Amino acid sequence: MRNDERKSVLYEQNAAYYFCCLKKGLRNIVHKPLNRVITILYWVVVVLLILKCSLPPDNQLEKLLQPILLIGLIIGSITFFLLLVIASAIPAGAYSFANAFRSINLVNSAGQPPLLADIIKYGDKMVAELFTQGISIEEITKRKLDIEAALNKRIVSIKEGSDCQHINMYLAPGTAKLPEKITLPENVDNNSNNPNIVLGQSLFEDVIVNLNSTPHILVGGSTGSGKTTMLKVIIQQALQKGWVINLIDMKGGIDYPPKWHKACGLCTEEQSARDTLRELVTELESRKKQFSQISKRFGVACSSIADFNLLCSEKSLPRILIIIDELAELTDKNGMDKAHKEQADQIVNQLATIARLGRAYGINLIIGVQRGDAVVVPGQIKSNITYRISGKADATLSMIILDNTSANEMIPKDSRGRFINHDGVVFHGYIIND
Repeated sequence: MRNDERKSVLYEQNAAYYFCCLKKGLRNIVHKPLNRVITILYWVVVVLLILKCSLPPDNQLEKLLQPILLIGLIIGSITFFLLLVIASAIPAGAYSFANAFRSINLVNSAGQPPLLADIIKYGDKMVAELFTQGISIEEITKRKLDIEAALNKRIVSIKEGSDCQHINMYLAPGTAKLPEKITLPENVDNNSNNPNIVLGQSLFEDVIVNLNSTPHILVGGSTGSGKTTMLKVIIQQALQKGWVINLIDMKGGIDYPPKWHKACGLCTEEQSARDTLRELVTELESRKKQFSQISKRFGVACSSIADFNLLCSEKSLPRILIIIDELAELTDKNGMDKAHKEQADQIVNQLATIARLGRAYGINLIIGVQRGDAVVVPGQIKSNITYRISGKADATLSMIILDNTSANEMIPKDSRGRFINHDGVVFHGYIIND
């Protein structure tokens, strides 16, 4: 990059950063009482100075200079005020963050690092909002380990910010470690209308899935990763909420408490699984008609199970969970005869229908996979599952679950109960007492 181009980039990026700081500073004046008081006092002093300078001059020279002095005072007061507003909005630690990024050469083409735009603290944890200076979130994510070493902090996750020039970095202390064993808390909200499922703890907070917004979950991992334990944690919460559960486990349900077999409508054979899924597709179609009727009756949109239960509380519908312990047992057609292949195709079609339409009608898929085989999770099912979790896995299985190899790279091979989700958040899963 030529020197003049570098200067142009520096000017544009700095102008954008300071403009963001100006907007933040002005918002602070509106929302923070102390900032408002300081601003009022400042302008009271400025007005008094202007009034004093406006008094009739004593001689001709002062009369000539008075307009210039007043204009200079007004312009200077406004300029100084704007500089104070910008300075007040630059967070403490901005300089050390910039130096840390420079030390690992995380800079743009003009040599400028990401700049700290804001910081929100939660005890010893924080969310750092960064002005990226044109560096992509993908590039910053790739340098995660380098950034952790430079800042001496653990990066829990990196997410998009308020616009394309900002990202949010969730940070924990450099000494923070995930627990080795954590039991599902007893105070989890068991209200049947609460769509949240708690999965575990990251270094920053509980990892929670909202089934209204992310209706289907894909859970994977190699043998001993804790996949089945994760499914049991989900089932426990669903039972406490009074949801309807359909558990499909071709291993005969041996990993689940016997008292759950009936409560979860356990299916252990391909035929019963296919029949159950067919009934659930029928239920989906029935709910579709009910939602349409309720929408016409009340003259408002009824686009989710939450809407339906709010409008029709006298006959509310329960959420339905379909939990499949190992999808490959149903979808992998290798070695099957023609009849069983036809059954497998029917099951895939039924699951695809539920994956595509189930969110609105409160029918959710929780699918477990263990085998690293591309035919295990058909595309028409996978494309509709947006929340994905992987325990320890090889590169192939990690790609199938997360569409990247992060589970292979970030989950220790000897760990059990350690997971990473599609957002790159590493967490330790809860366990339950059977």
